[in-house]
Amino acid sequence: MSEIYFVCREDRQMLDKLLGEIPGLIDDLAITICRQDRTGKGGMKISSGSDEQPMPFNVGASDAGDYLRNELNTWARLVCEERYISYDGSDSVVGVSVWLRKNLASLAMTQGAEDALPGIESAMRRCRRAMDIPPEDEVAWDPEKLEEARGSELNAAAIALMRHQLGAEDLNARRVETLRKAGKLEPVRLVACGKRTIAVYRLGDVLDAHEQFPCRQRKMSA
Repeated sequence: MSEIYFVCREDRQMLDKLLGEIPGLIDDLAITICRQDRTGKGGMKISSGSDEQPMPFNVGASDAGDYLRNELNTWARLVCEERYISYDGSDSVVGVSVWLRKNLASLAMTQGAEDALPGIESAMRRCRRAMDIPPEDEVAWDPEKLEEARGSELNAAAIALMRHQLGAEDLNARRVETLRKAGKLEPVRLVACGKRTIAVYRLGDVLDAHEQFPCRQRKMSA
């Protein structure tokens, strides 16, 4: 007896493609959720001295991620119930997407699965919209403004995004982490963001370490 598919071949191929894009989408979404550079056109939120502000948190991006998680979990649960199979993937969004892609045939043979493609596609679009943040206007940093900013507390990704204004083109997130691993830089605190831990640095400390321990010098001493 042949199995009945509730999802046509073209839609199965599209589902396979979309599920394969989810790991990269989740990585980008995590950066948006925890980003410190901006949460909109209003500019950075920082803490300086005793005037401390909470770490920026993009609620819209977080909600979009939860929506995608719920959508994927719903289909995984339905497949297990309708097809009498056990779920053996991880509980992360990426884990569920990988499991669904591996069990795509079972999903396609699950009654009601014709709604899987539009549902998952809509949830992914919502995530992408949450990451579509308008670019900041370029700001020329004079020495006085730069001196004031040295007390700012930012994560490595935010500092890297500011490297043009700082006049340090090679100061990327990897460079910041390399300085930390080499013992040349210490974060002022660690902030929990979901299952991730974000290191927050004082901008002045990063600039000093970047200047005192140039890349060429580190290579020569290696």
